Amino acid sequence: MAKKKKRSGRLRVDIIVVVSIIVLLVTFFSYMLNTSLEDVLADQRGEGVIITHTSSADK
Repeated sequence: MAKKKKRSGRLRVDIIVVVSIIVLLVTFFSYMLNTSLEDVLADQRGEGVIITHTSSADK
């Protein structure tokens, strides 16, 4: 008879990696859905900065 190899250690590492990736994705998408671009830009550049987008065709 062949000896049975222990896979419980390897299985636990795989489960931890998969759960960590799922938690990372859930956290990332919840942040992206609940945070607007205007909020991030206001935090980074200040409230008084107005950001506009112009096209060269408008001139």
